[in-house]
Parts: sequence; C-alpha cells; structure tokens
Amino acid sequence: MIKEGPFLKRNGAPTQFTTNFDNIYWSIGCLITTPSPGVNGSGTLVTISFKVLTEGESNLALIETNLRNPDIILIPHTVNEVQVDGQKTKGGYFNSEKVEVINEVQVDGQNFTVITTTNSSVSPVPFNIDIGQKKISFNIIGPDGMTGYCNVSIPKPFMNCSSLGDWTVTVGGSPPASSVLTENSTHTFVYFTYATSTHKVEISSTYIAPEFPTTVFLLILVLATIAAALLRKKFRLARHDFSQN
Repeated sequence: MIKEGPFLKRNGAPTQFTTNFDNIYWSIGCLITTPSPGVNGSGTLVTISFKVLTEGESNLALIETNLRNPDIILIPHTVNEVQVDGQKTKGGYFNSEKVEVINEVQVDGQNFTVITTTNSSVSPVPFNIDIGQKKISFNIIGPDGMTGYCNVSIPKPFMNCSSLGDWTVTVGGSPPASSVLTENSTHTFVYFTYATSTHKVEISSTYIAPEFPTTVFLLILVLATIAAALLRKKFRLARHDFSQN
C-alpha cells in the first residue's frame, strides 16, 4: 500500500499525489498544486507498506529522487546508504515508519493469525514455535543506533496466560528496553522496544495450542479411572467364574 504522507499538507495547501507501476519500478510523485511558499523542515512524503507472505529476499532501493522548491528549482539532497547483510542499499532505513508482518501458522490442524507491527525487519515468517517451551521466537533486524519497536497481536486460543504478568519477553536474551502488555477478549498485545541491531526475540506464555485445558485433563483422568475400575471388576468376575468351573 502506498499512501501520501502529511509533510506537504502541513500548511493546509492542496496537494496532488500520483503513483505508477511499469511492471518493474514504482514511480511516486507528490506536489503542492497552488502557489504557496511551500513547507520547510522534515517529515514524511510517502509511506509504503508491505504485506509479508513468506521469508525471502526483496531488492528495495530508491533509484532516482528529485526534490524541487516552489520555483521548480532542484533542491540538493543526499540519499543515505545502509548496509543490510553485507550489501549497501540506497534509501536509508526503509522500515522507519512501520510494517505489518502477518504470520499464518497452523498447529495441530488449527489455523491462527499473529500480526507483528514493527519498524524492524522480521525473520523467519512465520516465526518459530516451540510447543514444549510454550514459546515463539523470531529475529528482528535493523541498523545500529535507532530505537525499534514491535507490537505482537496474539490470539488467545493460540497462546495465553492467566494474567498479563505471566508473559515473558526477551530481546537478545535480556528483557526489552520497555514493554507494555494489554489484552481484550480475543487477543493479547505484546508491545516492546529495543535498541536496533540483530536480535532474537522470544515470547513465552503458560498455555500454547494444542495443549488441553485443565478441565479436559481432569475429564480424561476421570474417564481413565472409571475404565481402569471397570477392567478390574471384569477381571475379578472372570477369575471368580474360572474358580467356580
């Protein structure tokens, strides 16, 4: 999804926003359509959101950028380079706004959707699941020296705790810089921040599908006890009949 940012609209002037795709490149343009002194400072010209379908590589780069003042004179500017996995890429840190990573996971025949909103790159997609440890994990990747964040929306039938304080979140093996956990009737929302780099995130709960709830375990135990008692009674009756014969 490509959306115009608020920067050019800062002074209330009308703007024109255009996008075009030629099957190879996207061309994006935004300008103020009426005579005005323009805007100064910094801000967001455009926001590009991606829906991550699976883990892989994507070549993202700003090929050509032009900035002009109200007199249509080019404004000198630079395009930052960042290094990701050993490769230099023009365009700065692409996730500086936010992306939504949609994890479609299946556990024991049940389908769950876990959405991670973040300004970091996330890998793998979907994340790793450890049923025995009641834990999910993934890597967050970003250039050093920035503040990163994640907000993970977890369906309660997939992972849950009896209280928000029972959740455990670690970034690189340590507690995150800050964290806030909230919930509604269907989801738990795990929000945390960290200093960007490459980190492994682990989120642990006290319940994870396809575990049986305690009531189901009790029912199974009761049924097993009744079955065992019936077998013992049948064995005694059979032994009694045998002794009579």
